[in-house]
Formats: sequence, structure tokens, C-alpha cells
Amino acid sequence: MKNILVLTDFSENSTHAAAYALYFGKKIKANLSLCNAFQQPVAIPEMGGGMSFSAEEYTLVSDNSLLQLNQLKSFLNKQEENHHENGDFYPEINLISSLGNLSDVIKEVILNDNNVLIITGTHDNGGLSDIFLANNVTELIRDINFPLLVIPFNASFEPIDKIGFAIELQNEDLDIVAVRKLVSFAKPLKANIILIHIYNSQEEKHASERHLRRVLKAIGNKDKFPQITTKLFDGKTIEEGLNEVCKSAGIDLLSMVHQHHGFLSRVFSSGHTGHMTDHIHIPLLVLPHEPECVQ
Repeated sequence: MKNILVLTDFSENSTHAAAYALYFGKKIKANLSLCNAFQQPVAIPEMGGGMSFSAEEYTLVSDNSLLQLNQLKSFLNKQEENHHENGDFYPEINLISSLGNLSDVIKEVILNDNNVLIITGTHDNGGLSDIFLANNVTELIRDINFPLLVIPFNASFEPIDKIGFAIELQNEDLDIVAVRKLVSFAKPLKANIILIHIYNSQEEKHASERHLRRVLKAIGNKDKFPQITTKLFDGKTIEEGLNEVCKSAGIDLLSMVHQHHGFLSRVFSSGHTGHMTDHIHIPLLVLPHEPECVQ
């Protein structure tokens, strides 16, 4: 059985992301693991200059983590009781409470339980720009070599019919691998895929069209879903182009591949991510550059 690792710090945003994960898990028939990484209690100075930790403090923090995880599980179960219909798949919800840095905890647990995806929320109650501005999510994207679905606070629980894939078109073989990975993601959702590329000149546009034709030919498509189409956009900046395409094409989920010199890294360093918040309030799927698991 597939499993989704759901990260939570018990904030309002992460609770919304967990509710979205439950909705999403039902769609792809995957169980959930609610994961909270808590920090070591504050050290107590000892005589002689050493440091020690209170066992009582550690127990208190650990017990509080488990308590809140169980409360979140109960909340999700109650939410589902109001929408469950006979015959619907209902995800099993497991709990993970662990001491340590979030990235380290993820690396310890991600290879277990057939995890196929990590889901997390944004830092603030804004849109997609918060994904890039929040240090915790940015670090996850950079440190964890695993598919990560980031849920903005105002993302609605609506069917995902169109997935926009911001494709860099730098390496044909890697593009084919990435699109095939996205196809496997889109199939259980019965969602279609739109390959999006932002170009800056007519010469680049023609080269992009040839590149995309070769990618589509290599992938082929014998199934009803997903249908794969392309959309090229003449944009001065990546943000403007993605904003325009997401609005005009009715994109329900935006996907990118994290590469050192790809779209995502360029958006990180552009200084203009705030422009995206007014337009994009949809989930972001970040696929790893390497198709394998965590490093």
C-alpha cells in the first residue's frame, strides 16, 4: 500500500495541509503518516561547565508531541466522517513523533512504509511566494531528494484536473524521465498535463517546440489519461510567465523539478517571488532532479 508522509508542526497551516493530504490520499489510495519532529529540551548547566538535559523535560516534550498528533488524527477522522461514503477508500493514519532536525527525521523514516510523497504546508497564510520565502520548506526542497507537495493555506479541496509542469528544456533525456514520473503521479488523479516553457526569443521558441515534440514522441500515450499538451509563453520573467499560464489555462497544480540551475533555483534567487502571491494559490509539486530517493 502506498503511503504519504505528512509533516506537521501543529500550526493552522500544517493542519490545513494534513486535511488536504487526507483528501489527496483518498484520491490516490494511499495511507498517511503524520510526522512531527520535536527539538531537544533546553540544556541545564552543570557544575564544572558541562550541560545536562532534564529527563522530565524530555518526557514532557515527547508526550506533548504524541498528544497533539493524536488530536490531529482525531480531527481528520471527524472531518472524514462527514464526507465518507460507502465504498470510498479511507486512508489508515499512522503517527510518527521523533526527536531531531526535520530533515534528519525525514531521511530516517522516508524509506519505510512505501512512502511515495511528502506533503507539507506553507509558512504563512499567503500564496505560493511563501513556499519560497519560508526557510523550513526551502531547506526541505534543497535537502530532501524526494517528491514534495507543498500546500498553500488557501488551497481548496478540489479535483486536480490540470497539472502544469514548468519544464526547463535543458536536457532531453532528463525531461523525458521527469515527465514520465509526472505521468505516474497524474494517472490515479485522472488529470491532464500541460508542459509549460517560458521563452525569451523567437529563436528559443522554435528550438523549444522541436524539443517538446521529441519529448512527447518518446513518451507516447496509449491511455486515456493523462493527455499531455504543451504551452509556450513569452515572458520577461519566470514568475510572470507562470502566473499568466496558471490563470489562463486553469492549472490546478504546478510542478517543477528542483535543479541547481533550474526554474526553482532561479525563482529562489530572483527577488521577485512576492509577485506570485497575488495569482498562484495552488499546490506545488517539487520533483527531485535525481529520480531516486533521499540522499
